[in-house]
Order: sequence, then structure tokens, then C-alpha cells
Amino acid sequence: MAAILQPCKVAVVIVDKWNIHQLFPSIVHAIQSSTFVALDLELSGLGNRQDLGASSLDDRYKALSQVAASRAIIALGISCFHGLQVYNDENTNTEYTTVMTQTFNLMTLCNEAYTVDPESLQFLVHHGFNFNRQYSSGIPFYRGDDKAGDKNEKSDNYLRQLILELMKSKKPIIVHNGLADLVFLYQNLYLQLPLKLDTFVADLTEMFDGGIYDTKYIARIKGDESTTYLQYIFRKLQRENAQNCINGNRHILIKQCDYPKPLRSTIDHVDCSVYSFDLDINAIKPSDVCQPFAARGFCPSGTQCNKSHNIDDVLRLEEQIMINKRSKKRKIEVDSDKANDNSKIQICNQTDQNLTLHRSGIHRAGFDAYMTGFIFAYYSLKSNYQNGDQSELVSPILGLNDCRNRMHLNRKMIPLQIVKSQFAKGSTSHQKKWKNIATDG
Repeated sequence: MAAILQPCKVAVVIVDKWNIHQLFPSIVHAIQSSTFVALDLELSGLGNRQDLGASSLDDRYKALSQVAASRAIIALGISCFHGLQVYNDENTNTEYTTVMTQTFNLMTLCNEAYTVDPESLQFLVHHGFNFNRQYSSGIPFYRGDDKAGDKNEKSDNYLRQLILELMKSKKPIIVHNGLADLVFLYQNLYLQLPLKLDTFVADLTEMFDGGIYDTKYIARIKGDESTTYLQYIFRKLQRENAQNCINGNRHILIKQCDYPKPLRSTIDHVDCSVYSFDLDINAIKPSDVCQPFAARGFCPSGTQCNKSHNIDDVLRLEEQIMINKRSKKRKIEVDSDKANDNSKIQICNQTDQNLTLHRSGIHRAGFDAYMTGFIFAYYSLKSNYQNGDQSELVSPILGLNDCRNRMHLNRKMIPLQIVKSQFAKGSTSHQKKWKNIATDG
């Protein structure tokens, strides 16, 4: 059996309507004390994907607004990253950065009629989403504007209050390909969406004063990655981090919050440990891996596909091809290098063929938020290191300032900039609500 190179079990706290009252103060404290907060949403659907890819950004926003008004958030993932404190191991002279994480998966239930797209339903069921539990235990909420006479302590107002706490914290908000998430967050848990995109953008600049960072955009710009879906980037960087640890290079050490015993029954642990394996023994053929999944993280055949949808198989195949190319090049240059190449076949940052990165079930949104935060933390670490920063406390945005408030746009080379235009004002409803938030805060 393959050896564990870097053990990692992510604790995801499952929050529902039965324990939200007990856990709400802890979630708020986690946000307020964090360095940055990563978000991910599970949605009941996205409608016509062709409309969401319209060439006009105004048309895209109009289509997204209509979708957000008819569909709903079914789970909200929040992962709070604390610290980024730099340490040095005196025994190995290895520099590492510790990060403590707190991850929550909030099961939500819109108490108004909403549309569930068949393809989204099939996808979620296939990945183990428990709709029975969502309908029986989801935290209730309503969409659009605040209702007259609302009080924060009402059970169907916890999620709205949580968004307000997130705004008041002024922490950097991290998303992955997150424009749709932000549109849904606004429509479902804040206010009725503005009619125009530039008004929505103006509102966002005030709502999230700490900045918004899109890790899909960061992976493309900072990592020069052509494949940028969440699971791929996370696993690739996680394995790179494990290799850095083994080689004595600067790396991230993730620590989980030590939760009290009464809370442990609500925690789901996700195993995403990194394993070693011998490429020479466990070689994989290109024909074994689903190419649509490898390229986009999605296979149109779904459960009918008989090829591998394991992200570790995808990455192992890439490494295998890279090694074969290097080996052939060295053989052509110096035939005597063959023995030396063979001695390097053992690659220690790979993962076991049988390991599956579990993102299914009730913890999916929470774990996706964790993956998003890890990607941001790792690129932040790389940017600090490349910029020669040796401070004890690593800035979460040092080297990533050029990625602040830039959202990835599918089929577009340039990002959407979350910057208030001198010709656009915030919406009237937001300005009124924002004034009350500032007064209360």
C-alpha cells in the first residue's frame, strides 16, 4: 500500500436549521478573526448555459439575474483561513507557513417556490447530495428585498444576517469562477438585484471592501494554467505543496480547529491526503482517463462513462507524459543518462491510484470553499516567496494586488473588474441598507 506523504483531513461543520442558533456566534467569530474568507455555493440550477456565455456582458448579467430570481441556493460553503504565520524548523532549516482553517457547510432551503434544473438535480444526486435532508433540515430563507418588520433573531433571517456580518468584517472574499455565486448571493440573501451590471458592480465594491479574489483568474494569470477547474487546481497545488515539504522548501502546513466534544457529532471529515506511488508499476494509459473530464472537470456522459473521473488519474497521466518526454530527450542527448533517468522514476508527490478526492454528499459546498481558500493561500505564499518577502506574517494579498476585484469570465480573455465607475452609482436600495449597516456596525 502506498505511503502517506502528507496527511490531510478537512473538518467540515455541517450547519442546519436545528443547530444554526447554537453555531451562529461561532461562525461569526470565525469570520471576524480570519485573514480571509472563501465562499462556494451549490445552486438549484443555472438555466440556459448559452445565455450565460453571451458576448455582451450586459446580456450575461441580465440572464444571470433572471436565473438567480427563479433558482435558489441549496448549500452555502464558508471556509475561514487564519494566520499565514511563517516559521522555521531549526532541525531541517525548512521554512513553512501555518494556516488554521474553519470550514462550514450550511444547508439552506428557500421558503418560496423555485426551479430545479433536471441536469443540476441529476448531477447533485450522483454526487450524493441528500435532498431529503435539505428539505427537512435546510436553514430557511427568502429571496429579494428585506421584508418589513424583519428581526435578526428570526430563523429565516440567519443567512441574511450572516452576509451582513461578512460585509461588516471587511475581509478579503475568495471565490472560484465566482460571478454567478455573487449574483445569487445578492439576490437570494441580500436584496433584489439591480437592473444594470454597472450598478451591481458599484454595490459590490462597497459590500466587500476587503476585495474579491477569483482563484480561477489567479490560476490563469499567476499559475499560467490552461486547465483551471477547481478540483484540478487544488489537487495539483496540494501535490506541489507536499513535494516542497519533502524537499525542504517553503510550504503550507494546514491546521484544523480543535472543536469541543459536543460539536464533533456535527463534523464531517474529508480525507484528501497525498500518497506516493511508483509510476513504473502503476502506469496509466491515456485511454483510461475521460478526456472531457480531464479538460473541464465535467463529463456529458455522467455515470454512463466507463472511463476514469478521478482527478488523481488525470494528474498522474500528465506527470507520466512529462517524464516520458524528459526521458526521451535525455536518451537522445546522452544515451548513458538512461540509468540515471530510471533512478528518478519514483515520484513522491503523486497520489495512489485508488484514492478518490471525496467532494460528494452534504459537505460538498464547504469542502469546495476550503479548496478555493487553499488555492488562494498557496498562490499568496508563492507570490511572497518570489517577491523575496521574509516577514513573519505573510500578507494574504502581497503579490496578488493585481488580481484584486478581477472576476474570471468564461469565453473572455479579460476579466470583469469590480470597480465603481464614475458614471455609475450604487442602487438606491443598497445605499439605504448600507447606511443602516454602517450605523449598526
